[in-house]
Amino acid sequence: MLHYYIFVSSFLLFSGYAFYKDIHSVEDTTIILEKYEKAIRLSLFNIILVSYPVFYCFEHYIYTPVYRDLNIIESIKHLIIANIGGQILFYNCHRLFHEVPRLQQLHKMHHEYRIPIGIQAAYSHPIDFVFGNMVPLTIVPYILEMNAYLLPLIIILGIYKTVLVDHSDYSDESQHHINHHKYYNCNYGAKWIDRLVNTYNGMK
Repeated sequence: MLHYYIFVSSFLLFSGYAFYKDIHSVEDTTIILEKYEKAIRLSLFNIILVSYPVFYCFEHYIYTPVYRDLNIIESIKHLIIANIGGQILFYNCHRLFHEVPRLQQLHKMHHEYRIPIGIQAAYSHPIDFVFGNMVPLTIVPYILEMNAYLLPLIIILGIYKTVLVDHSDYSDESQHHINHHKYYNCNYGAKWIDRLVNTYNGMK
């Protein structure tokens, strides 16, 4: 269950860093603290408890750890496939949670904040957390049987993007997903997919 521990520790580390930056970015910390107080219980529940059976199933029924010397060409190929495949799966699963009425009811919880915070990346209904986020974003490397030394990098980079880019207002890149929280029916995933299928909103 190494990947589970990497997932949890990375999520907590990046969320802690986001909290540090948020709390030092404003003079009045009341609103920030209220947001974190509201989000932390459910987020930790998802990060620590809900994620465990997902990684257990992946590592016992889908993935056989492949410990071998890293091959540069194979590694690059797997990284590209995992990245593009994960983006496509996430876009479609995320959009389903917006357009299918029963799934939409579950996903509304994640949209309680129009301006999200780092740890709120995991603030969602557990079903949404698993099938709208974890599975589409992580299953491709397992299916590929990616090298066991490379797979942790995918997990860490994915959490970094989710917490510190998508759900933290620190850069221009963050604006894409923040607009999704503001306007709801746009920017479901990677910019290139949103542009391709005409769901892109670049407003600020």
